[in-house]
Amino acid sequence: MAITTLLWQFYGVFLISGLVLTISMLQLRIFPSLRTYFALQPSEPRIAAFVGNGFVHADFEHLLNNLRSFMPMALIIIYLFGNVALFSVVIISLLMASAGIIICSDKNTMHLGFSGACFGCTGFFLADFIRCLMFSERIPVHIIIDIVIIYWYLQFYKRLLARTSLNGRRLSVEGHLFGFMGGVTSLLVMQ
Repeated sequence: MAITTLLWQFYGVFLISGLVLTISMLQLRIFPSLRTYFALQPSEPRIAAFVGNGFVHADFEHLLNNLRSFMPMALIIIYLFGNVALFSVVIISLLMASAGIIICSDKNTMHLGFSGACFGCTGFFLADFIRCLMFSERIPVHIIIDIVIIYWYLQFYKRLLARTSLNGRRLSVEGHLFGFMGGVTSLLVMQ
């Protein structure tokens, strides 16, 4: 009974991670053409790519790195704020990352992966930290969680962004930056 309750409480992270994993595995193993169809190319923006680029990945390592950084933050967001907050962070972050890529990226590039949502979670925690410091009469205990997550993931991202390419591919700084801004925006939307 307790495991069923726990699984139901955290259904958002399992649903989102399962969707990303399923679509990526289909793309990586069975339908490689999905990558070309859903990858966002600023020179030819399509609605399917605008919405779906976060769900396809360059390779299995790319998929695992994104899920490995997303899942712990997603579980904590659900624990502190609920499933609706997680869905809000993911949707807004992915859409803002796509918009930022179309506006700011080199036109001859291809962007894909769930990194925008991962950065969005970090932006959400940073916005919550600032909100707690500026607007709370009593600072909640979860501000310690915000600090730890921000520090831990920013160290990870700093190492990631210090590399201009990953296995010969240029990293999409625009998708990461605008995903981060999407996480901040999602907390503002929830207020």
